[in-house]
Amino acid sequence: MTTIDSSSKKDDRSHLLLEKDQSKQTVALPPKKVMASKLAAAAAAAAAAAAAAASSSQKQSSQSQALTTSSTTTTVSTTNTTTKTTSSYTSTGNNTSSKSGSSGQLPRSESTVTKRRLSSSVVDNTREKKVAREKAPQSKPGKSITHSDRVVQAEISQYRPYFTEPDSDNPNGAAPTHKEKNLRVVLEYPGSIEPENFLLLKPVVKNATGKYDEEEEDQDEYNPITDLMRTAEFIYDCYLTPEEQKLLGNQSHGIMRNLTKYRNRRNGAGFAQAIKEFNRVMRQLKADGVLAKNAKDMCHPNYDLACHILFQVYSRTVARQADALNNYQAFSNNVYGEINPILVKDFITKTGVNSRSVFMDLGCGIGNVVLQVAAQTGCEAYGIEIMETPCKFAKRQLKEYAARMK
Repeated sequence: MTTIDSSSKKDDRSHLLLEKDQSKQTVALPPKKVMASKLAAAAAAAAAAAAAAASSSQKQSSQSQALTTSSTTTTVSTTNTTTKTTSSYTSTGNNTSSKSGSSGQLPRSESTVTKRRLSSSVVDNTREKKVAREKAPQSKPGKSITHSDRVVQAEISQYRPYFTEPDSDNPNGAAPTHKEKNLRVVLEYPGSIEPENFLLLKPVVKNATGKYDEEEEDQDEYNPITDLMRTAEFIYDCYLTPEEQKLLGNQSHGIMRNLTKYRNRRNGAGFAQAIKEFNRVMRQLKADGVLAKNAKDMCHPNYDLACHILFQVYSRTVARQADALNNYQAFSNNVYGEINPILVKDFITKTGVNSRSVFMDLGCGIGNVVLQVAAQTGCEAYGIEIMETPCKFAKRQLKEYAARMK
């Protein structure tokens, strides 16, 4: 037995461990051959386990790669998804290949997964199409013109019947009825805009007592009969060739003569019939494409036609509220005034404005000059106005002008 030196440290116990290990070495060990065989068996088992683990991880990697390929191809198209999903599943193992190879279909569980992916792809495509439709610009219907009868109806107290005489071509004809006196007609235009409604009454002036006179016509107010007659004459002169004008006659005979004659005679029935015949010829020429061709050849309206169109625009958008334009401070920067069309024509001639020009009016007011220059030359025209009321009227005129120039 080994004695422990009392002079050594109490915590030093290494000599005890060494002594204990030396005592263990006295245990009998197995023979060398048995030990070697056990070590070899343990090494073989470890190698087999490592090979199995490597095979399992490789198989899982192959399956995840196949699923990733299938998930990626579902967003391409329905046909490609079905084909590529089948191939990726058949590559994951022999059992899956034998199931799908005999019948040409996927197994039930795999088919369910594929259908879910296909349905989600269809939903995605539907959503994409819906978003595309929402983003696509949709053509809005063109703005309708402001009809003449609305202008008259708004100030109906200022108007009286004009066609009050019986039919002079029928001696036995009775006096016109209330409906015939308040004559409504429709005029066909050469463009793509709808026919315009006219309530054919005359504006009358107020007498000394403040009441409206039954006979005296007010020359300063809008007259729908004069508007209709001038419009028909401009269509006749500007949109028809001499050969096509023969269909309407002239001021000596035919439809154009009847319009003037029955207007002067205040014969409502005859005037309405002449308008119907005028519209019939216009519809026929529009159906044959004649008016569209003539309008294209004309390119831009001349000065007289442009002034008439702008008169129609002004009378339907500004005239009834024109007094509001006088609300400004005298001798200020907001003083309002309009330039006569003949002066604008002189500007265009002297400056040589054409369709390639850019015109800008600083302080454009209600936009009369901008619209006239654009109508006569076809140039790019802009107007800038600081006052609220004229700017509002300018926007109204622009909308009406665009609707009538179709």
